[in-house]
Amino acid sequence: MRAFGAAAEQEHALDIELGIVRSHMQSGQYRRALAFAAHAAGAHDAAPEGAVLYAWLLHMGGQAAIAARLLTQAELRLPGDPLLIQVRQALAETPARPSKPLLEAPLRVAPYSAVQLPQGVRVVGTATRLPGSRLAIAPTPSIDPQRPAWLRDGMGMTFAARTMRRIDAVRLVVLHMAPVETDEKADASASDAALAERDPFPGSPAFAAEYAPTADETPAWPCLYPGFLGRAGDDGQRSLGIDMPIGPRGGPVFDQGGRWIGVAFPDVQSPRTDDILTPSRLREHLDKEELATSAATGPSPTRRPVDQIYESAMAVTLQILQDASSRS
Repeated sequence: MRAFGAAAEQEHALDIELGIVRSHMQSGQYRRALAFAAHAAGAHDAAPEGAVLYAWLLHMGGQAAIAARLLTQAELRLPGDPLLIQVRQALAETPARPSKPLLEAPLRVAPYSAVQLPQGVRVVGTATRLPGSRLAIAPTPSIDPQRPAWLRDGMGMTFAARTMRRIDAVRLVVLHMAPVETDEKADASASDAALAERDPFPGSPAFAAEYAPTADETPAWPCLYPGFLGRAGDDGQRSLGIDMPIGPRGGPVFDQGGRWIGVAFPDVQSPRTDDILTPSRLREHLDKEELATSAATGPSPTRRPVDQIYESAMAVTLQILQDASSRS
């Protein structure tokens, strides 16, 4: 950030401003990144890169409609631009997947990672970091206990994952996160999300964060999906209700106040239906020590803007990485 700042004092250039945006994202400052991306897109509207990065950040942060409108405006200024065509196609996919040109500097719609993982490792699912700790939870089917696993957050910080215990009653595995050698500065989660004191009401607004499985280990920013929580079943299980692409799930769910209200989970009976492990069920099956730093205190928070909720999600939504050859 210091280097880009010094360069910006000498020259008003788009590639420098894109570097500033990515530096904010690399440190988990989504709101600052979004604000500066808006400036870069507006100040350099004769080039597509600023609009592309701004639209990608908006889409990842749960503001897909605004991102689409921004791209439409850019396409009117730059009809037929190949970069705008590619980002439009990438964001139209469910889930969004960046093409190779979108991952090249100085644009790069993804974080960098300092860790070189073994060949054959790929993203296989999503885990949730217990806020303020070095522990994470993930759906049991997402982790092959016989193979090495890694976890990586939205800032590109990578951790070696070690299984602590399995909770078969809710198909959860508790993982310990150890920073790998090249990421020694990775510290406890910077997220201020706390586990809600009560289960959320059916139909209340919520936001689910997740990574999509990929064919390689490319770092990524999590995608936030807004929606409304589903109803409770006769067995007490809660339907997630939020419209998301088919996937293994395992990411955190937040309410409008930015509180952590559970983990998205695949329904055993129907792969196209998702459930949510609510605070009461998490407290029932996780140890008090595991949830000690995740307990909500004080009155319920007021409604938070979606960009602030996404900033919390960056720190606790984790890619699960394992050797592709270990999975069927």
